[in-house]
Amino acid sequence: MTPIPRPSRSSTRTPVRSHMSPSTPKTTNRTVPPLSTSNKPEARRASISIPSVLSQSKTSAVPGLPTELLLHILAELDIPNLCKIRLVSRRFRRLSNLTLAPQIEEIVEKMEAEREQLHTIVEEAQITKRPMLRHYRQWLRNVHSNEVTEATWYAKPPEELKVVCECLCILKGVKEPPKTSLPNSTPSKLSSSSSTTTSTTDLTADPTDPSTNRLTWATIRKHMSRYDFKTWITSLRTSVDTIPFSAIGRVEQIIINDPHITYERLREVSTAGYNLLILVAACLQYCAIAEELKVKRNEFLVLDKEVARLEMFLSALEGDDAAVAIIAQAAKL
Repeated sequence: MTPIPRPSRSSTRTPVRSHMSPSTPKTTNRTVPPLSTSNKPEARRASISIPSVLSQSKTSAVPGLPTELLLHILAELDIPNLCKIRLVSRRFRRLSNLTLAPQIEEIVEKMEAEREQLHTIVEEAQITKRPMLRHYRQWLRNVHSNEVTEATWYAKPPEELKVVCECLCILKGVKEPPKTSLPNSTPSKLSSSSSTTTSTTDLTADPTDPSTNRLTWATIRKHMSRYDFKTWITSLRTSVDTIPFSAIGRVEQIIINDPHITYERLREVSTAGYNLLILVAACLQYCAIAEELKVKRNEFLVLDKEVARLEMFLSALEGDDAAVAIIAQAAKL
């Protein structure tokens, strides 16, 4: 009998898969992306160490000053510097608002008291001065164009009448025209030097000085003969407020420095000049009182605008704090 050949173990043994042994996963050709494009260990260590440094800088912050100390420092600063510090950060803005608000409230209280005092002064001045304004305005309507015509009849008037007519022309805004030199009358060098001297004297001259910029009778007579001058003088009752105060000061200086300008002297010289002097005096008195009231009223208006501006700034500070509180509350939610 021929023996039956036994199969070899390598060919007949089949792998027995136990239910206890886990199945081996299938391997895939996946490559992990490198941490650095360089294969050098120094570059790799540097690339690994950078995130750790960044994370350390984010977590470790420099401890700030306490709020109580900052408030004590801010309390020593003035308002302009506090307004600049408000722009640094949100924290400094809130702390500066806490310091700014009491200071501005104190200033507003003082200014409101001063405003009430000025308001009382203005009201009392208006009550006292209004009857005087009405009184002098009544004298401005007692003028006729015939008096102007009578004053301009004189070819060479008395000095007192000339001064009164000059004062009226100054109130009207009349100026002496510049003198024009005749051609080829003087050498060029002399004319240039004289023009330089004239310009220098014009610059240094005081416009309120009665000895400078005086009007000649030809200029006075020319302007007073015009129709617009007569219309202006008869409507002074309504247009007296348009007279510039610089002209009032110049006329006052002319009358004060001339002792011959009196009511008695003008009544002796010319009746028209006497009536025109009354008109000039009424203009001076009215404009002086009106200017006084105007100055007081302007002081009150300037202070009132300043108080309103500070109150607006205070409301802006309160609104800023309210907005910051709302944002912080929304962030917590």
